[in-house]
Amino acid sequence: MDGFMDDVDIPEDDVMLIDKEMRYLWFYWIGCFGMFPVLAAMVLIGGERFSEMVQDDEHLVNLITTVFLVVSITSVAVSVLLRKQFLSGGLRGLTDMALKQARVVHPEWLGRFRTGKVVCTAMASTAGPMGFVLFLLSGDMELFGLFMALGMGGVIYHRPRREELIEYYQRCHTTID
Repeated sequence: MDGFMDDVDIPEDDVMLIDKEMRYLWFYWIGCFGMFPVLAAMVLIGGERFSEMVQDDEHLVNLITTVFLVVSITSVAVSVLLRKQFLSGGLRGLTDMALKQARVVHPEWLGRFRTGKVVCTAMASTAGPMGFVLFLLSGDMELFGLFMALGMGGVIYHRPRREELIEYYQRCHTTID
């Protein structure tokens, strides 16, 4: 076992579940983060041609920019608050409802952790596509960069952490379900 796991008394079957879950979470996280280089490449390769095709309506672009900025900042902030809630054992009813809908086979504690992690990461990543749409509408590279940075920062913040999963495991196994 690695150094962090040496101090923790976890049955071997659960250690294997944790290892498997970490691989799943990293795979999902890479998919979310991988969207950002794709969007950047699209803007750098053909973005000017796309934005030239869109009619210039400065008032509409400003309105959409304001709405997208508020939604993006709110999404990242809410994702951070949700992360804190689900790691502390809150939002259990919400995650349990999602697990019933998905008909999850693995242990409930693992499903609750995954649900919280996936929702938070997805919420944080929404700024990237919004910045891409705004670039297509306005051609403003700085605005695109701002939204990309906001989305990437949120996704990086929500990267999978083995310590969080182990702490969550311990919390679930020391409290009465």
